[in-house]
Amino acid sequence: MNRIIKYEIIRARTLKSTWIFPFIGIALSWVAAYFATNNDGATFNSEGSATYFTLPEIINNSFTPLSIVFITIPFAQAFGHEFRDGTMRLTLSAYPIRIRVFVAKTLVPTVISVIAVLIAMLGIRVIYVIRVALGSTELGTETSLRHLAFTILWGLIVAAVVIFTRNMAAGIAGVVVWAAILENLVLGLLTSKWEKIGDYLPLLQGMNWTQNGESRSLAVIASTTVLLVVLSAAKFLKRDA
Repeated sequence: MNRIIKYEIIRARTLKSTWIFPFIGIALSWVAAYFATNNDGATFNSEGSATYFTLPEIINNSFTPLSIVFITIPFAQAFGHEFRDGTMRLTLSAYPIRIRVFVAKTLVPTVISVIAVLIAMLGIRVIYVIRVALGSTELGTETSLRHLAFTILWGLIVAAVVIFTRNMAAGIAGVVVWAAILENLVLGLLTSKWEKIGDYLPLLQGMNWTQNGESRSLAVIASTTVLLVVLSAAKFLKRDA
């Protein structure tokens, strides 16, 4: 197992994009945090009194799905590059136990994404402390951990789609289309017939969970991710390279 993990680390390190794309995601969250803390992070009511954003609110407003898309690109690269370049067969010849290859190719991007999210959250915290002098002292740890977990779940879904399609771009764009277009279409077309359909849309519920921490929303996105990971793993284990 150590050999295939080392191979994946070396493969990831040799690709500049492994680090460029997560950095773009981090930078986007910092820029959003900077603008979210304009006016010392305060909003004013009609009487002129100020209400200051808390750190969890700034995290929710700054660490958006756009950042997640870039941070999770290594999940797509882990499988997509080898399918595209035709090197998956060579990898499986060198490491014939496919389940270990699958685990390594999901574990290494997970570590990369965890590091990227932690850096993003640290930067958002620093921006908040510097720019919101009268803000709350709340650390926002729970909110940060929810965003971290959702990022990993998103990345695993991306990896699953790449395995199903054998196409890196399809994995990245497919999940974006799923979240931004398909689920909204389902809401718009079917809500009148089934009011609670939104409660079962996984990515929507995942984003809701990052905001409010409801366990039911977590159950929806987590169960969907587990199902896709299991199905994609089964496909990877049986399908020709």
